[in-house]
Amino acid sequence: MPYSFFISHPSLRTVRHVKGEATTAYKDEKRGTWFANFRYKDWRGVPQRRSKRGPRTRREAEAWERDFKKRVSKAASMEFGFACDLYLQDTEPRVRETTLEQKRYYIESTLKPYFQGMLVGDIDAKTVIDWENHLLECRTSKGKSYSATYPNTLCSQLSAIMNHLVRFYGLERNPVQIAGKVGSKERHEMDVWTKEEYLRFSDAIADKPYSHLAFEILFWCGLRVGEMLALTPADIDFEASQIRVSKSVARIGGEDILNPPKTPQSYRTVTMPAFLAEELNEYLMMHATSNPNARIFPSMTKHLLHHEMTRGTKAAKVRRIRIHDLRHSHASMLVAMGMSVPSIAARLGHAGETVTPPLYPLDAWR
Repeated sequence: MPYSFFISHPSLRTVRHVKGEATTAYKDEKRGTWFANFRYKDWRGVPQRRSKRGPRTRREAEAWERDFKKRVSKAASMEFGFACDLYLQDTEPRVRETTLEQKRYYIESTLKPYFQGMLVGDIDAKTVIDWENHLLECRTSKGKSYSATYPNTLCSQLSAIMNHLVRFYGLERNPVQIAGKVGSKERHEMDVWTKEEYLRFSDAIADKPYSHLAFEILFWCGLRVGEMLALTPADIDFEASQIRVSKSVARIGGEDILNPPKTPQSYRTVTMPAFLAEELNEYLMMHATSNPNARIFPSMTKHLLHHEMTRGTKAAKVRRIRIHDLRHSHASMLVAMGMSVPSIAARLGHAGETVTPPLYPLDAWR
């Protein structure tokens, strides 16, 4: 609707016009309400126009205009999708590729679809609460609700975007901080295997030495999947029965990318059980390579690990756990063996001196 309409229409009466600001409030004589129509500049300095119909008084119309102009300064006038792209662009040089891919996934799969077409300034605490309630009602393709940690992770990602806009693009406040987060930061429940359960599973997949060896390392050494995938013959000291962890593999865009370990504490040396050192030595002798820096598991993928986990648990008739829960199972075994918490944290490469306690009787390990 052209601006001239508001100037000439007989049902509207100009009650205020501040020279130089193109700021005008009108009264709709027919409806008995007020109409705010004004120009402003968005965060890029581009002139825009905004209107608001329905305020009951001139004061309400002017207050709405003032509040809007305050909110749209810089970041608040960005479309949310554009703000997300800007956040990723600014963040890319500062984070690992795997972290960036994870952020991009959360943004593209969940945040952008919900807040599509909205201005950042229109996302207030109530909008965030409505979105959080939506997350709590969402179901997976199998009809299950999200895990307790997933909504919290999404809230943290939205909050990170808003904090970035506050810090660098002039957004007045972070609405997620006002609304609060839903979900749980930590998993309160996780499945872990006893040694007997793992041995039954291990026997069931022993017909495939390649994947069997990968699971042996994950369970008996507590390595992260990416750390296991990055291992080379040069990382193995058979005389000392030790594995040197100095890198990690992540799959990005269908390609394996070699990265540093997750944290500085992740650089470590892990002692293997003697039987595992023998298994690993025999495997490498049968699959000898002239390159000591060639990966031991070059064709192993998380998909293959999940496939073998499903196959093995069905054959062994043991409950299925997540691949990462093999690491938790290892930690629980160490607790049951009496190893100190700082020693366990160092073996696992944790950033802090804490580990998750076992969630089943310690007698299961004895």
